[in-house]
Amino acid sequence: MSKLLVKADKGHGRVAHVTPQNAGWTYVGFDLHRLRPGGTASGQTANREVCLVFVTGKGKATAGGKDLGLLGERMSPFEGKPWSVYVPQGSD
Repeated sequence: MSKLLVKADKGHGRVAHVTPQNAGWTYVGFDLHRLRPGGTASGQTANREVCLVFVTGKGKATAGGKDLGLLGERMSPFEGKPWSVYVPQGSD
């Protein structure tokens, strides 16, 4: 299977985890979280930049101690563009 094709696990929570090391890439990695209504996901940026992308649904985000409020508006990945938030490194 191509290292560019990553299939997410079924269920909820963190359903995909790709690091530059396990993908054979140099810089980029990603985690995919599928959350139930009211669910949460958290992480630390350490020395990495992070982009939070709301593929579908709405959610509250906090980064660097700042409440970013309710984000997202599309209920399907086929409805317009996703919402995203850039979080600089060291913004835990």
